[in-house]
This record gives sequence, C-alpha cells and structure tokens, in this order.
Amino acid sequence: MRSLLVLLAWLAFALPVSHGTEHCEPGQSSFTVAKGREGFTVQGPLQVAKLERDNMRLDKQSGRVVPFGYGNAEWEEFKATITFGDEIFRFTRQEKRFYMDGHILVRNGCIIRLLVGRIS
Repeated sequence: MRSLLVLLAWLAFALPVSHGTEHCEPGQSSFTVAKGREGFTVQGPLQVAKLERDNMRLDKQSGRVVPFGYGNAEWEEFKATITFGDEIFRFTRQEKRFYMDGHILVRNGCIIRLLVGRIS
C-alpha cells in the first residue's frame, strides 16, 4: 500500500523536465522549475543529522524510535543515494484540495529522489 501511495505521489509531484541550465536525466525535474511553480514551497538546504534528530518517531512495527518512524526504511534508501555536493530540501505542495510534503534530494540542479511525508 505504501509503495502505491509513493507512486501516486510521484505522479502528482511530476514536474516538467527542464533542460535550461540544468542537464537533468529523463524523468528528473529541474529544481529551479519546481521552486518557481505555484503552490510549491521549499526550505533548506537541510543537514542529514538535523533531519534525523528532528524526525525521531516510533516505528510501531519494530517498537523502536528511529528517524522518520515507519518511513525509516524509505529514509535509509533516500540517505544511501546522497553523494558529495547533493542537497536536501523540505517541500510542500498545495493545489486546491491536494496537499503533499516531504523531502527532495537535489543533485546539480535536478531533483533525483523524493521522500514523501504526508499526502491529503
């Protein structure tokens, strides 16, 4: 079920790929284009250690308190993708009744990974 939500979120999040100053791969979106889109806000860049400290939650399945709680496995996959020079931003997207938030991983001006928080 969670993977279906992530897929739906990704489709809802999908932004036109821009090949202006960024050279994004097919399927990646330009961070510059995203930041300028109506209803889309970003905060950051953010540090991994601070994100983990600020997002310690109970994972009800394991009974442990871990970064991002039940989303810890997705967080660990997201974090494993990070390379030198990458930046993490918190985003919100609000369009009429649709709301989504989470984190995006930006490399060389391109959004390469999405970690969905809430969708409503």
